[in-house]
Amino acid sequence: MFKVKPISFKRPVMSLPQCQAIARKFATKAEWQKGHFPTYTAARRNGWLAICTKHMREN
Repeated sequence: MFKVKPISFKRPVMSLPQCQAIARKFATKAEWQKGHFPTYTAARRNGWLAICTKHMREN
């Protein structure tokens, strides 16, 4: 038999300026999370949520 190699998946690297630029397109965190999940999770994972959401309203 032959062995199947697992497919590796690398997350795209997001920088703080990229996350901020995309976050500016949204008015709330919920909209951002639904509208562009990869940058939202990158900001959350790297501790940038407060920085990226300064311009956003609460709800």
